[in-house]
Amino acid sequence: MAFDEIEDKKVALEKLIELGIDRVLTKGGQGSALDNQQTLKELVDYADNRIIILAGGGITQDNYRELAKNTGIKVHGTKIVA
Repeated sequence: MAFDEIEDKKVALEKLIELGIDRVLTKGGQGSALDNQQTLKELVDYADNRIIILAGGGITQDNYRELAKNTGIKVHGTKIVA
């Protein structure tokens, strides 16, 4: 998730779109995707369906619905089988 280390994420999204990239995996910054819901929502809104914002990082079967509802993102996670 190198995208999380980029300071100006909107400029980075524009460059990725220009390069023909169709999705970016991000947790929105430091911490987990849940910690960065506002940033993820801003990225989804800014992207305006030109690139998929695929959230990962701390997403589980118990929290992905809430995260998707609050941000509009697609989610990437792992299923834990006990």
